[in-house]
Amino acid sequence: MKANKRLFAWIVGIWALSSSAASQAQDFALLWDRTPAAEDIYVELDALFLARDETNGTTIAALNSRGQVGRPDVLVSEEVHFDLESGFRIAAGAALSERQSLEAVYFGINDWTGDRASVTRPINSGLRITAASLAIQNFATRVSASGESELHNGELNLRHRLRDCSCTLQTTLITGFRFIHFGDQFDVFALAPQPGPAIATEQNTVETDNYNIGLQLGGVLDWHVKNFTLSATVKGLMYANAYDSVATNTLNDPNGFFRPGQTSRVTQNDDGDVEFGVGADLGIQGSYWLTEQLSVRAGYHLIVLGSQAMGSQQLPGTAVAPALGANTPNRLSETTDALFHGPSFGVVYAW
Repeated sequence: MKANKRLFAWIVGIWALSSSAASQAQDFALLWDRTPAAEDIYVELDALFLARDETNGTTIAALNSRGQVGRPDVLVSEEVHFDLESGFRIAAGAALSERQSLEAVYFGINDWTGDRASVTRPINSGLRITAASLAIQNFATRVSASGESELHNGELNLRHRLRDCSCTLQTTLITGFRFIHFGDQFDVFALAPQPGPAIATEQNTVETDNYNIGLQLGGVLDWHVKNFTLSATVKGLMYANAYDSVATNTLNDPNGFFRPGQTSRVTQNDDGDVEFGVGADLGIQGSYWLTEQLSVRAGYHLIVLGSQAMGSQQLPGTAVAPALGANTPNRLSETTDALFHGPSFGVVYAW
């Protein structure tokens, strides 16, 4: 009799464990079935906040001693900070099969405004400001820099889930086409007092447009725990960047000191080229499914774009003495890496 009771207890225990495991497996199955790679149709909408950085700064102006080469104060392009700016991301996808889906993605930041930075020459200090892009550099009492940027991204991706199972870890491959427009403007402004009294002003404005078209290859690793999913995304980018760069120099010279016989002038120079570049798009994101169709999520993203023409790298140079008033259109024509990073918050609806 006791043996029968023990046997019955063992049967009940095994049944309870198997029921619990089946329930947990069902939870994973339901969760995986409503992730974007497995749904017939899904829509993602995120509020996006990105900051913009450059990896190769440029010296804009330096406050130098007349008798020494030392630089007590230097104005560099990194001092024009492009802090977090708001934008949005929207994606929509449709299943092609049980393991494949086609998705379209757009995100963008329409307008970054960089903080103004400056260097000032103290009165009667015996110092001077040098700024290679300005004709009035040696006479300037103040040089300031500012900027604006925008970013627009479009993608068409094929997502392929490697395994069709209710597993804790899932991997999805991503291949697709990508277009990124990165626009950048950089302004350098200077003041120089003249006899009269009068004030001469000069401004260099460089506007660049980068049109990056290419391919991307990457993947997503998802970790599922009941209604929560942690996702890590890695994408590698290869593209051609057809960039255009326009530099405009505006000089207002009331006494005609810097350009004898002329009180103002505007010169402009266009430059452009095609460069091949590589980049990366990295992200980590946590999602919580409120229902079988609706989830909320938050994440952090880092985008690195190589071979980008930025305004601070495309400033014109001065080749002859400022007193002759010649600001040449010679351009550095250099490209550099642009970085974008910041958080996002959004929702996903799948059906």
